[in-house]
Amino acid sequence: MLRLVASTRLAVRPPPRETKAPPMSTTVLIVDDDPVQRRLAEAMVRRLGFDAKVAETGADGLAALRSGEPIDVVLLD
Repeated sequence: MLRLVASTRLAVRPPPRETKAPPMSTTVLIVDDDPVQRRLAEAMVRRLGFDAKVAETGADGLAALRSGEPIDVVLLD
């Protein structure tokens, strides 16, 4: 048997702390020699809220990685 008891006290929670953290972004490097696939992948990555960089060849992709710009994920075929 389950017995429920009503309480007259309200649980009061303190308001959540507001933090002003800088927005974090994830950069995805897309490496694909097919321009159609490259554009589709770029559109999908941007639609999901990520920054996208594109490279047409493996050499261009390696150059982007070596450039020192922050790249978090590499998507390649």
